[in-house]
Amino acid sequence: MSSARVTYVNHEDNSSEQGPPSYSESDRERFELRAPASPTRVQLPRGMENTFTRGRYTPSESSSARGPVSPTRSQVNLPRGFENIGGQRPPSVSQPAPAAKISLPKGMENIMTSRSSRYAVDRPVDPGRSPPFYRSPSLDETDSPYSAENSVQPRHSASYNTGGTLPWQQDVDAKPMSKAEQYPLTQEPNNDGHITRPTSRTMEQNGKSTDRLDGHEERDAWGSKWEFILASIGLAVGLGNVWRFPYLCQKNGGGVFLIPYIIFMVIEGIPLMLLEFAIGQKFRMTAVRLWNEIHPALFGVGLASLAVSLLLCVYYVAVIAWCIFYFFISMQPDLPWKIDELCTKYPEYKVLKTEEEFWLKNKTFYSKPPYKDNSSYYDISQYSERMYQESKNNVSTFKDCCVLDPPQWYFYTEVLDISIDIDDYSKGVNLKLLGCLVLAWIVVYLCVVKGIKSSGKVVYFTATFPYIILIILFFRGVTLEGAGTGLKAFFSPENAWERLGDVQVWKDAATQMFFTLSLAFGALIVFASYMPYHNQCMNDAYTVVFINCGTSLFAGVVVFSILGYREVKTGISANKVGSGPGLAFMAFSDALLQLDLSPFWAVLFFFMLILLGIDSEFGTLEAIVGPMMEIGIFPKKWRKEVNTAILAVVLFLIGIAFVAGNGFYVFQIFDGAVSLPLLIIAFFQCIAVAWVYGNDRFADDIEDMTGKRPWIGWMICWKYISPLALFIVVIATVYDLCKSSAAYDVFVGCVQDPFSSSYDGTKEWTAKVTYPGWGQFLFALLILIPTVAIFFYIIYKWPKNWKESFHNMFCTGINNYRPDPGEE
Repeated sequence: MSSARVTYVNHEDNSSEQGPPSYSESDRERFELRAPASPTRVQLPRGMENTFTRGRYTPSESSSARGPVSPTRSQVNLPRGFENIGGQRPPSVSQPAPAAKISLPKGMENIMTSRSSRYAVDRPVDPGRSPPFYRSPSLDETDSPYSAENSVQPRHSASYNTGGTLPWQQDVDAKPMSKAEQYPLTQEPNNDGHITRPTSRTMEQNGKSTDRLDGHEERDAWGSKWEFILASIGLAVGLGNVWRFPYLCQKNGGGVFLIPYIIFMVIEGIPLMLLEFAIGQKFRMTAVRLWNEIHPALFGVGLASLAVSLLLCVYYVAVIAWCIFYFFISMQPDLPWKIDELCTKYPEYKVLKTEEEFWLKNKTFYSKPPYKDNSSYYDISQYSERMYQESKNNVSTFKDCCVLDPPQWYFYTEVLDISIDIDDYSKGVNLKLLGCLVLAWIVVYLCVVKGIKSSGKVVYFTATFPYIILIILFFRGVTLEGAGTGLKAFFSPENAWERLGDVQVWKDAATQMFFTLSLAFGALIVFASYMPYHNQCMNDAYTVVFINCGTSLFAGVVVFSILGYREVKTGISANKVGSGPGLAFMAFSDALLQLDLSPFWAVLFFFMLILLGIDSEFGTLEAIVGPMMEIGIFPKKWRKEVNTAILAVVLFLIGIAFVAGNGFYVFQIFDGAVSLPLLIIAFFQCIAVAWVYGNDRFADDIEDMTGKRPWIGWMICWKYISPLALFIVVIATVYDLCKSSAAYDVFVGCVQDPFSSSYDGTKEWTAKVTYPGWGQFLFALLILIPTVAIFFYIIYKWPKNWKESFHNMFCTGINNYRPDPGEE
């Protein structure tokens, strides 16, 4: 059997980047069929070298050594599908004959590659060889590379087919292929008939990067891995790291508090972070669609995440508005909460304070030997003691709260312009804070207007600059007099080890670890869905968790080193510190007054708080817009920028309630209502992945994406430990809520001069007051809306074959209870 030899030559290619070119009749005339005397040579385009898989081509005996050959039909045995290779008539036998026209079969007009050949190669044809299949890079070595599901044709072939049929063996009258047929599956469909397709990343001319999930719509993609890491860190590291963790740590035993904190980081923080990153990267969709994809009964989990994210976005931006106000008001030679700048009665108070200090010195002087035991000085000593007590009483009963704690008075009366209670509407809207609220929403909108294409660039600044400020404050704080006193109060408070036996300490550690990582909001799932399929999501989760927890500890060192300096200067104990606004806008603001160039340090500190808040706010907002478009709240045909603007305006209008006179009290309703739904969402996320989707199946997905199976310890946490820990915290939280009616902290002023006649003043300046009926209803409604959505869809979409499913899950062997049931 004579072997044919193939030569393909350079050709021009004017194809677009969109796919294989479509050749005209004149292009086909350039393909020449020549048959020299010996050996037979057929000139074919690139990609058709191996088409002659059977038969023999026999040239005519009368052919010359150099002239063209006109074979008869009996002399040419072509493979099926190439019988008309010579067109409607055989080429002329005249010497020399023009180039033969090749009429290609239907479906093979675009057989040429999308780029020009660079070489003309002569090589023998292997009759038994077929064009190779292209194997998807996402397949394991154990997958069959030539199965119908796991193979696709080369990108330069005429078409993509899902079976073992070669292009020229297909029916020429077949209908055009669907998108699903052009891009074959990389895995078998799951039980619900859903499939996951490979992805490809493209760069458009404007530099925009997108990932296409084959079979689904195109999704945006992070410009780089650093954008994803910084955005996740910015979302997790928020205001709570600076103003909540230091307070909880000092309150619950200082360094001893780190023991339960680290324990919950291992059994709760890291496992849930791994879960959200991996599940988001696998399914590559928002939380609303993702949980519905796993099972329709879990659709409510996604809706609950969306509802809680909306609640957070509404009130969290009010805190950013407070920070913006402090940021701008600090840009003056003297900070406005300085006592002599703020308090009008300070001159009178200063005289009384001077008298007290004078008589205190006299009393101390005459209470020491030799005057102490000398009867001649007895009267003077007693007189000094009496005058000291009198002057001390005058100072302590001075009827002006401002001189007792200027930063606290400034926050409540000047910044918030606070009302008497939640039912007092006399103050109206605080125009100063309203302007700051507008500015805050403008900044947030500009950060997310282009989705992750804009926020991905913003995070390079917003996620890194707070660390620069923290480092500056750290070196300033630890070099201050009294820094050691503050750090001792932070790490080694009194009766530290005894507090480990307090259940409240463990509850505080669990809730702080959960909230500081921004788990269950759905934002981390969305962020991970923009990453490539084969990203090392496990390493990313470790990075974010460790940086977040390290930031909390580092911020505590910074805060308490400066509070220790305040103790040396003013005598106010470093332990006297509150959580939230009590730390940032009161205790720390007072400490800033003691520093040289205090306005400079104040501007740095509040700018850091703004960046920390902005990061968390626009990250959460980014995770809201997409799901709202998916479920039809916003029409999909509208541009995302328009939808984001509409949402921002609506949330701004709602947020005006937080800058009114009673807005701080309404703020406390929202702040207290989001805790319980988030814990319930996280609990059902663990159940959904470990028991509904399958722990072994989830581990297979992680192995497919990262190349290695997750540690068995994390699989135990997903299936048993994390759900159990969350369930216990949920029960404890519900118990605390049910012990009494919901209450809020109302500002009542000091004991000497109450803020109003409605309430008596207290030592702490605040008092617990039960919400009115509408406040109780709103508080319960904010808790129930996300929670009811979860249970409603579980009941509404409860599977009809649930008895069989439960039997298969729990009653078919001990293997189902293993952390990894699929492991051999």
